[in-house]
Amino acid sequence: KEKEALPKHHEKVEYLSDSRQQPAAKHVVLFSPFVQSVTDSADFEKISNCHAAILQSVKLLHHPFNGSVALQCQYCNQGMSSTWTYKKMTEMLPVLVCNHILECQNAPAEVVESMQQHITNILNKSSEIIGELSFGKFLESFLPANGIVEGAIKGDKQLVVMPDDKFKKINGCEMSKRGRHAGSSTALIGTKKGKRQDSSSVESSPSAKRPKQLQSVHDEIKIGDMDCQLHYDEGRSMYVGPLDGLPLLTSMLQKEAKYLPPSQKVLLSQLEIFELSPKIMKGASNGSLGLRCQNCVTEKNGCCFMKLTSVNNLARDVLLFGKEHVVRCVTRQKVTKQIHESLVAGEGELSKYCKMLANLYCLEQRHIGGKIHVKFGECPTIPAGYCRPCDIDFRSILRDAETNRMNADTVGEASKVLQKAPAQDELKAPQAPAAVPVAAPVDAM
Repeated sequence: KEKEALPKHHEKVEYLSDSRQQPAAKHVVLFSPFVQSVTDSADFEKISNCHAAILQSVKLLHHPFNGSVALQCQYCNQGMSSTWTYKKMTEMLPVLVCNHILECQNAPAEVVESMQQHITNILNKSSEIIGELSFGKFLESFLPANGIVEGAIKGDKQLVVMPDDKFKKINGCEMSKRGRHAGSSTALIGTKKGKRQDSSSVESSPSAKRPKQLQSVHDEIKIGDMDCQLHYDEGRSMYVGPLDGLPLLTSMLQKEAKYLPPSQKVLLSQLEIFELSPKIMKGASNGSLGLRCQNCVTEKNGCCFMKLTSVNNLARDVLLFGKEHVVRCVTRQKVTKQIHESLVAGEGELSKYCKMLANLYCLEQRHIGGKIHVKFGECPTIPAGYCRPCDIDFRSILRDAETNRMNADTVGEASKVLQKAPAQDELKAPQAPAAVPVAAPVDAM
């Protein structure tokens, strides 16, 4: 029965999404953690290590007036659904907690490591998750003993916490976890005469908005969802970013990049070009291109990006994005210092590099609705016959940029030669050689 109650793999994603949409707000902590040890329940040692870890990783909360039950992460206070029943808690809670702990930035490393093994066992329906007492049977025993039963709130069936006066009528209530805590924060639950709750006991879920230190006040810097997909591999849960981004620092321009300051190479390695859509940015034309940060592309609160202003302003857009976002997003001090140095270096060599990059990616700009939109143009063909990538010659693609650079060098050399050459009016026609005087002939004697 325990195996049959386990949710399927695809249901796990829905539960995780539900937890983010339904934070446990305005609830007060009842048990933290839900169950800690055999001190809280003699049956705790009868359940599997997996289910024990699940209960130790969440807090049980209740609404002070209607008694509704909610759950939160023990480490980051992230809410986990808003309504619970015995069945829902039995089927959903193990998978939901494992998924969250694998992403929780505040969870201890040893807890995350154990959850990786637990989620693998759950998905494989391993016998290791079945203890002497099933998870469902434990909840059906522990919850009523603590005055937590199924009731109805606005017609919806869900778990509720009994008021203290009704809880004290339960036989042996003083032996339960709640009974030992009676007279403290749980006194007079469900009555308007209840004690004012200490502010430290009120738990609220983290804000869904991006932290202020990562936000930019510049109107060109936006935050959007890149539609990352939740992926599971060998028991680990992670978000996988989209694969449509093109790097700004590419091996195809390795020779050209050597002219860049090292700090600007670091900046370029943080960014990528991607296609915008109206879903990501309101008013964006399909196929329009933008810059986005690779460090926060999988951020659940959104990734920072900006729309490219024009092909010729690519260097300007890179430096603006670095100044307004990247320096705040990269947390490593050494990297942040290099980003600041890249901004001081200016557009010089970066502008030349960006022109070659635009040629490589065939960027072109179009006027749509009175606005400039940078899009991908037609890709040039590469001559056939090459067998190795290292033999491909990209000079035909970069011809314009290279020609401009070579012409500039040629003009510079020619101007030096002209400065040394004599002026045109100083040139004179060659003169005939001077006549050699010849002695007059002597008459013969």
